Amino acid sequence: MISDQEFIKQLEQKLLLNETQYQAVMHEAGPLLLLASPGSGKTTTIIARIGYLIQVKQTLPKHILAVSFSKASAHDLLTRFQSLFPELTAPHFSTIHSLAYNIMRTHLKRLNREFVIIEGDSQAYEADKSLKDAPPTKLKLLSTIYEQINGERAKEEQLEELVGFISLIKNKALTEKQCDAVACNVPQALKIYERYEYIKQFDYEYLLIDYDDMLTIAMRALKSDKNILLLFQSQYRYILTDESQDTSLIQHRIIASLVAKHQELFVVADDDQAIYSWRGADVQYLLQFKQHYPQAKLLFLQQNYRSTKSIVQAANLFIKQNKSRYVKEMFTKNDEGQDIHIVKFVNGYKEVSFIADKIQQGQDQLGQYAILYRNHISNILLMNELDKRSIPFYMKDADDRFFKHWILQDILNLFRLSYSDKHFHIFEAVSMKLQLYINFDTLTRLNREHQGEPIFLYLEQHLKLEPYQRNQLAQLQATIPILKDLSPKLAIIQIREKIGYNKVIKQLSERQGFKYDYLMSILDSLELIADGLDTLVEFVEKLQHLETIQQQARRHKGKHAVTLSTLHSAKGLEFNTVFMMDLIEGVLPSRQDTEKVETMEEAVRLFYVGMTRARQTLYLMSVEQWFGQKVMESRFVRQLSKHSSAPFINTVKAKTTLSASETKCFKDYVSNPAQLTVNTLVEHTQFGRGKISGHDGSKINIDFEQSGVKVFLIAALIDKGLLRIVS
Repeated sequence: MISDQEFIKQLEQKLLLNETQYQAVMHEAGPLLLLASPGSGKTTTIIARIGYLIQVKQTLPKHILAVSFSKASAHDLLTRFQSLFPELTAPHFSTIHSLAYNIMRTHLKRLNREFVIIEGDSQAYEADKSLKDAPPTKLKLLSTIYEQINGERAKEEQLEELVGFISLIKNKALTEKQCDAVACNVPQALKIYERYEYIKQFDYEYLLIDYDDMLTIAMRALKSDKNILLLFQSQYRYILTDESQDTSLIQHRIIASLVAKHQELFVVADDDQAIYSWRGADVQYLLQFKQHYPQAKLLFLQQNYRSTKSIVQAANLFIKQNKSRYVKEMFTKNDEGQDIHIVKFVNGYKEVSFIADKIQQGQDQLGQYAILYRNHISNILLMNELDKRSIPFYMKDADDRFFKHWILQDILNLFRLSYSDKHFHIFEAVSMKLQLYINFDTLTRLNREHQGEPIFLYLEQHLKLEPYQRNQLAQLQATIPILKDLSPKLAIIQIREKIGYNKVIKQLSERQGFKYDYLMSILDSLELIADGLDTLVEFVEKLQHLETIQQQARRHKGKHAVTLSTLHSAKGLEFNTVFMMDLIEGVLPSRQDTEKVETMEEAVRLFYVGMTRARQTLYLMSVEQWFGQKVMESRFVRQLSKHSSAPFINTVKAKTTLSASETKCFKDYVSNPAQLTVNTLVEHTQFGRGKISGHDGSKINIDFEQSGVKVFLIAALIDKGLLRIVS
């Protein structure tokens, strides 16, 4: 045993703590809430506190439990502890789910109940690996139930929303009546949830358990089984929790049950960084901490060791607009540093080009750059630009869904159909999506009888179709063959407008609860990828290449590479230079954010988290056009711009209007489709002079003097300003 003074003396040889940190480390007894601003040394404080408990309080390491938000952060705490106190035995560093699993397993073993985990790495959790019949995975089970109830297959985003819906119910510990108030766009979501829970409990000889079940079963065990409660209370006499602003109500209750007897709870959190309410995190519990623990002591770690004064002052000013928070004043003794750069661009191309230019200027420090965005869709152009310039990058949370999305498969199927309409499975997929009113019996007969004939011809000659069916098929048949002769971008425009795929997306969104803006952004992204490519083969190769480099980017962690990350996944990280991109209305804040005070304040916190990742240089970036749509810069950026007289803001006078060369190739371009009539002489920016030789209302044929006849979409010609009338 050593004294407080001896511990401090030993600690000072390894690191320096400020007065507040020492107060937290040597807290005598009872609950403590340590509110830690970004970059304030919270991890160091937690580790030093554990060392104090072991060396001064003579607590056995096995009686100390440190609970963190994720496996990565728990491992980081362990590594930091071993580095600072290599001579000490480490306590138990755990995630909340790992703790709940241990409680649940002990409880179910006493009840002689077998169970199987049906998501994630289930092999690590199976109670009985001798089970012959493998249970369905969580997603497979939900998919089956969805199809049984709704009579159609669930899309990936519907399954994702169902998983979030179920997780929210359990993490908020909602009653059956309260579940009705939880928003979910999936048809019959509550009915699916109820059947899902019934099947897991009663349809197998063993329980099917998902990760959220670990929490609910652990909580019930602690409430109903006094022996279980006493067992874990005696095992863990000191409990420390990190990132507690990300803890859900049921997780708070588990911890509260464990500390109810000894009251030795050390909570580290920052209410200003609570950004996970959409998955059940409950910042209100943190704000009401003194109500749950009346004897608790509150301490504020407000000194930021990470960022320059410019960044700290701006972030501190920004977060104060929130009302539901502890009053605190983040500060730093670091240098003033660079101004924060607020930059607006014409479009995404200019934005990513600017980012790549800046990064190329610091090629020897790639690991110190981070590009942050709210939605994964923002990284498509970014990946493409960095790849073109051979700038290596690491994606912290790469999302494969874009390259496997059903919208992309629909577009590729329509491309395939333009080359050959003899493949039944392709036509079947297209007909179902485009609502050609061909029923199952007709499709079955078609599959059985057409025997390699062109499908459109077979339908016309051999099957009796109603007039409305023939009209739909005729329109598709007239458009499909043209696609293969168009550039990929023009082909996608034709699919969206002429074939009516945009309308299909709108109808699906209304009927099945899809997020319309998200689906349209996928189509817009495909257009961006296709831009500048000449053939459909090049388009497919480009998609495959982007998917490959995204997969490879996952392996670049810790290497000489730029970090690409969503704002949510960036929490806990720090970099010399941070680019926050696509800061526009509809993204940050989103339309959903603006519907409630609570969600709006969380959007403010998300923006704040992004700002405070930067040590030295911060770029806040917006665009005037996002996926072809005119947009406004985020109100958050405008709020900071109002303080442009302050020393920490630099509003870059970037070009905010489109020049003639950037918008239209000809000053006197054709702007009215009525000008484009057969035999009119025209000039194209790329192909020169020619004569319009054909016109069907949406496209024209132009017979060029140098290169012969080519087909163009009228809308694309006008939009790009590629054509003018010549005399």
